[in-house]
Amino acid sequence: MGYLITAGLLVIVAIICFIISNLKIKEYGGEYYNLKPWRWIAVAVLGILGLVTLGMSITTVSARSVGIQTAFGRYQNTLSNGLQFTAPWSSVEEFSTQVQYLDLDGDQAVPVTFEGGGGGQVNVTPRWRIDPAGAEDLWKKYKTFDAVKDKLVNSSAKDAVRIVTSKYTPNEARSGENLRAVAEGIEAQLAADLKDDGIIIDSISVKGISLDARSQASLDKIVSANNDIERAKAEQERARIDAETAKIREQGGSLKPEALARYCLEVVNNWDVGRNGPLPAGFTCTSGNGAPFVVTNK
Repeated sequence: MGYLITAGLLVIVAIICFIISNLKIKEYGGEYYNLKPWRWIAVAVLGILGLVTLGMSITTVSARSVGIQTAFGRYQNTLSNGLQFTAPWSSVEEFSTQVQYLDLDGDQAVPVTFEGGGGGQVNVTPRWRIDPAGAEDLWKKYKTFDAVKDKLVNSSAKDAVRIVTSKYTPNEARSGENLRAVAEGIEAQLAADLKDDGIIIDSISVKGISLDARSQASLDKIVSANNDIERAKAEQERARIDAETAKIREQGGSLKPEALARYCLEVVNNWDVGRNGPLPAGFTCTSGNGAPFVVTNK
């Protein structure tokens, strides 16, 4: 539009100059003014128009980019990188085809809801690029490269993260062995979502998954309960080994009945039924004279 206005004004000026150069104006003394120099002004104006036209017909498309040539708001052509000649009234919008990084972390982290309830945030970095063959359709839909990044890739990436992480419980999602599976799932989902739009997903990097306060508290309880169970199993196994060791020593004569009974009582006194469960079946203590002690699970 700017070129057409400029060109129109210069043409009008040139025409006026030619008209003036052909006029004959007589002055009071009977002599005519010499107006022919106006022709040279008209020629100079046309020369300026030619230079403006040439300058606005040359454009350069950056390396690893394609140019979308448009005129009057309509698509004209897709230009490769390098020096290009176009109609002076057209414009070119560059679409980069190199790999782009979309950092969805910090304030931009993706809020998610896990399977079975609970929420958190995923810090992820998608790496993507534009397929040159799809640049025309992208321009028709979004007009600018920034709109492609913000309105298409950004929103699609967040949707893919939510879809994939919703299949995991909070504990599973944060497990180190599952982080690669989560990243691969997001990459596959996002690639499928953007395939028809001419967007190629290069890779996905999951930097970390954080839980909200409620989910973290629930996970801490589960971990604590699992630790208690493992500890109880270990103590039960220790008690079983101690009991068998005592029997072996008794059979070998290394422990007198009185010492064996005292050792047994030490085990019973240190036993926590609430944490370790009841004593193993058949576990008894006897006094030095062979009379059994009464053992209660408290």
